[in-house]
Amino acid sequence: MKCRIVCLAVCMLAVLLPLRALATGESGAGVRTDAGDWKPSRSAMPGEALHFRATLTLRAGESWTVRSVFSPGVEFLSLTAVLADGESVNASYYTLITGARSPENAFTLHLSERFSARESVCLTVEWTARLGDGCVTGSEGNAVSLIAESVSGRTVTSGSAAVFTYGFSVFRGVRFADARVADHPLPSACFRLYYDAAAREPVAFRECGDAYLACALDCGHTRHTYILRTAESGRLRIGGLPAGTYYLQESRPPSGYGCAADALRVTLTEDGTLETDAPEVSGSTLLLLETAQETLPEDKTLAFYRRGCGVMAMLFTTVLCGKRRYL
Repeated sequence: MKCRIVCLAVCMLAVLLPLRALATGESGAGVRTDAGDWKPSRSAMPGEALHFRATLTLRAGESWTVRSVFSPGVEFLSLTAVLADGESVNASYYTLITGARSPENAFTLHLSERFSARESVCLTVEWTARLGDGCVTGSEGNAVSLIAESVSGRTVTSGSAAVFTYGFSVFRGVRFADARVADHPLPSACFRLYYDAAAREPVAFRECGDAYLACALDCGHTRHTYILRTAESGRLRIGGLPAGTYYLQESRPPSGYGCAADALRVTLTEDGTLETDAPEVSGSTLLLLETAQETLPEDKTLAFYRRGCGVMAMLFTTVLCGKRRYL
């Protein structure tokens, strides 16, 4: 009886194991997509070159089309390698399509059915890309992945890598003691953002719309600045920063005011939260406010026009009366 049970178990294993292996080869088990130094996710700044690697388990013996799926803000640079079970695939076995002809404006890889004589093959694709001006800032991330489709209709999808960029805002203004008066914005306040307070290595930025977007110096953009300036609203929007600790320094305050702080530490965590030494924070905005004032400052412009109007009226009356007396 025991011998029969053992024989039956061996027969079932002999049937089930090949079926499981076949199913694994078609479903894409062992899928992995990495970014940066082959990590699942990381943060970067626009213009920084990133390395990606995606692994797909494909059924051999038929042709496949492997398409890249990028977020709109990710720009494809070059294909680094195509590997089958760890061995380099000869370029004659695939066709690479890049640029506008590719559906995702990145790349499409057409694999010939003769690229492997095995029943299934573990295909690894390596490429480089970078974040562009339209990258997503915040905790949503910029997704990168691969999709493989066979001529028979099979579909295998890789895991998705995510690249994050973060940012924060600065409000420079005056807060009055009178609660009925809102915070008064101070425009034209100039700042610099440093990687390190001691080394004083500033972060490079480019003006992108109403915000300053951090950029890598080797990304090909020649126009960049290290000086950040508040707008008429008193706000300064900073974006495109990878996670890390920075130091905000006001280099030139608005006319008539002193610097808000010597060096303000700002830390952006991997989940996009803001940690800082600022006395006041509202969401992702640092509030740099002057000491509260008891009374509103005199509107010198309005007072000047009032006095000017009075002087003009007096001169006009004098001239008019003089003319009448002369007549």
